[in-house]
Amino acid sequence: MYKRQTYILQSKKISEEICLIQITDLHNSIFGSDNKHLISKAAMKSPDLIMITGDLLNANEPDNHIAVTLLAELSTIAPTYVSLGNHELEYEQNYGTDITALYESAGATVLNYEYKDITINSQPLRIGGIYGYCLSDKYLETGEADPGECKFCLLYTSPSPRDGL
Repeated sequence: MYKRQTYILQSKKISEEICLIQITDLHNSIFGSDNKHLISKAAMKSPDLIMITGDLLNANEPDNHIAVTLLAELSTIAPTYVSLGNHELEYEQNYGTDITALYESAGATVLNYEYKDITINSQPLRIGGIYGYCLSDKYLETGEADPGECKFCLLYTSPSPRDGL
């Protein structure tokens, strides 16, 4: 089962309405045959962007078909951006698969420690993918996380120089 929640956020920095769908932590879950139920629900919203914040697959299962097929379908609905999760990174280590290339071949844009400036509905946006911060001690011990930083970001507005961050 998945949880669907609708939020309406307002900001002085957003002048045009933007509809986005955020999906996270599916872990190879299937909602309807080939995720058709989930894809249908996403399409009915007519989103401007689809944001996926990691863990579409499981690190210890070799099958990546569910994640790749879902990304291919979602990418036909709206531009789809992915920030990698720990399961994607561990999957790469376990199976030697380049997840970024795999997800991008399905039509998604993977943002891993990087950002892109885009325009949606005449609204300039900066979207970025940052992974690793604020995770368990396992990631502090391996040096993958910085205890002094605690940031997760998949979407924020492009600030003007006078606004700062």
